[in-house]
Amino acid sequence: MVSDNIAAIPLRAGSGPDDRALARVFTAYIVSATIWLVFATAVGLLDSFIRISRRRRRGRLSALTSDFTSQAGNVTPQCCGAAVAV
Repeated sequence: MVSDNIAAIPLRAGSGPDDRALARVFTAYIVSATIWLVFATAVGLLDSFIRISRRRRRGRLSALTSDFTSQAGNVTPQCCGAAVAV
């Protein structure tokens, strides 16, 4: 006997196996996405490391950083993380 103040949704017969199959698909999707995310992050880090090490060997890393500072201008940090050009 169902009380009047409790909402109840009847389940379909045979919904147990369907839910388990859906849970397996969802779990496989999450595991696959996590593996691809870790793989892509590792490839990106490796690529960055290789590019930086090549620039260091060629002596171009200091030129790149000096170009960045010359483009940024003369900036001094101010209170609360704001930067003001001088």
